[in-house]
Amino acid sequence: MVKWIITSLVAILFVLTIGGAWLYVDATKEKNQQEETIKQIALEENWLSSVTNAHTYYGAKPYYVLAGKNTQSQEVYVFVPQDDYENKTEVRVSQGVSKEEAMEMLQREKSPAKLLHTKLGIEKVGPVWEMAYLNDREKLNYYYVHFETGEWWRNIENL
Repeated sequence: MVKWIITSLVAILFVLTIGGAWLYVDATKEKNQQEETIKQIALEENWLSSVTNAHTYYGAKPYYVLAGKNTQSQEVYVFVPQDDYENKTEVRVSQGVSKEEAMEMLQREKSPAKLLHTKLGIEKVGPVWEMAYLNDREKLNYYYVHFETGEWWRNIENL
């Protein structure tokens, strides 16, 4: 009887693990396909001559954020609203603070216990570096640095 219960629990755990992995892969597949599609559009429409990175930023509105070189061979970021490809914004990498500079500012100001991610996004104030981190109480926090000025923009703390 005990052997049957243990075997059943192992089988259930196995099915749940496989199901969870399949669900994760299926859920991220569409997002990855959308990012590949926007890369192709950026190249075909000559927004960029090369794309080095693409990700999705979920702020006030969802945006695709592309990094690459424009047709003048300048390194740029292009922000494309998910619902309006024609209303894109382009900024030169040289016009703002780097990812490393933004992370150094976070380290000086907040001393995070663990940095979860740093990604470029765009809000009403313009391009921002969003950094998600855990504080010493393991609470989720967000810290935003304005890309062009290098100044703190806002915090969201203790989530």
